[in-house]
Amino acid sequence: MKGSHLSQKLGIEEDTVISLRSLLSNDNLGLGVRIQGDCAFVYDPIFLENLDTTTPMTYLFDWGDVEANQNITQYIQEKNEQKDAIFHTFVYILKPRRWYYVGAQKWAHTDLSWNIWETFGQRDHIRYRVIQRLYDHCGKKIERETIAEMLDSGALKQICIHLSGGDSHIDSSRTMCIAMGYSPPEN
Repeated sequence: MKGSHLSQKLGIEEDTVISLRSLLSNDNLGLGVRIQGDCAFVYDPIFLENLDTTTPMTYLFDWGDVEANQNITQYIQEKNEQKDAIFHTFVYILKPRRWYYVGAQKWAHTDLSWNIWETFGQRDHIRYRVIQRLYDHCGKKIERETIAEMLDSGALKQICIHLSGGDSHIDSSRTMCIAMGYSPPEN
C-alpha cells in the first residue's frame, strides 16, 4: 500500500502523514517506529518467528545504540500505557517501498539473552544481509565495515519487540481490513 493510499484508507491527520514521511526519510540506525492512536508504523524491520512452539512467536528486531534503543523502549512503553499495547501494525518494506498491514498485535519490549547470530544459522550469509540492511537503512552514510565493527564491539545493540496477535485479535484485524476497503477471505 503506497503512503498516499495508507493515509486515505486510515483517514489519518496531516501531522501523522508528516511524521510518517520523516520516519521514511530517517537515516539513523535503530528501530524506526511511530505510534498514532491505535496504529503503529514500523520502518523496515527484521522479523524473527519461532514456529517450533505450540504458540508461534513473532519478534521485530533491529540494532541501534544504547540510547536510541532506550528511547524507543520508553516510547513504546508510554504508548502501551495509553492504548493497552494492542496496535494495528503496519510495516514499511524498502523493497518494493510500500506499507503492509500485519494485523492487530500486542506489543511488548523483550530483553532476549541469546545471541541472535547463533539463531540465524548460516551466520556469515545472514550477517552480511543484516549489515547490508543497516547500510541501506542509514542512507549509506555509515560504511558497511564500520557497521560490522559497531556490531562486533557492541556499540550497536539489538532491540527486540515481541508481537502477539493470536485468535483474540483476529476480529479487530478483520474490522481494520474492511475499514481499509479490503474484503475478508472466503471460507
